[in-house]
Amino acid sequence: MRYLFACLLMTAALPAAAAQPSAACKGQQSYALSDGSSWCLLHSDKTTLTSTLSRDDGNSKSSSNQAHIFVVAMNGAFSKRMGTSEKRMKEICQVMRSKSPDLFAGRTQDRNIIVSMLWPEKAAAEGIQKLDHRFPNQAAAMTKKCSALRHFGTRSR
Repeated sequence: MRYLFACLLMTAALPAAAAQPSAACKGQQSYALSDGSSWCLLHSDKTTLTSTLSRDDGNSKSSSNQAHIFVVAMNGAFSKRMGTSEKRMKEICQVMRSKSPDLFAGRTQDRNIIVSMLWPEKAAAEGIQKLDHRFPNQAAAMTKKCSALRHFGTRSR
């Protein structure tokens, strides 16, 4: 389920990321992160985030919430470590919070923000030109206060 959701997230960024695989941020405003990497916004949209609790006894539950997704292109040193990714995603969320305060209004306990980090430079170095399931990406959902991250997984080699 998480793999399917991550793939669906990435399809939203297909045109932008595939059009400029080596210089995804060309002509767009870039932002620097504290670790020296940088990013630019490729796509921003509303989506539905569905959480499912699967149980062996058949009493599975699922709930859906509206969420806002930010798909960003990352430049810099790729890291598979969740701690590094989490710090980067929180910083991206804070920048978007300052740029679009209306998106962050309302109840804060809901996981209403999704950040999906795509790594076009890493993909180009590996010979991947088309955005597909092998494309390096990292995604997580968090609260509107940019905290309490829930990772959808790290796709990388």
